[in-house]
Amino acid sequence: MKDFMSYYDVTLLNPAVLIGIFLGAMTVFYFAAMTMSAVGRAANDMVLEVRRQFKEIPGNNGWNSNP
Repeated sequence: MKDFMSYYDVTLLNPAVLIGIFLGAMTVFYFAAMTMSAVGRAANDMVLEVRRQFKEIPGNNGWNSNP
């Protein structure tokens, strides 16, 4: 391992290594944010669809109507 690190100059003082560490750490947060955003949009679409069905189907109060 020591030979590998010295051959490829893998130290925290190397700017390429430092940039790689930062980018690698940022991708985790980026994908987590994109996932949470997609779930929020899907939940909003579901709420809008349920509201639309409550308005359009007469007598639909959620527990007394047939599907």
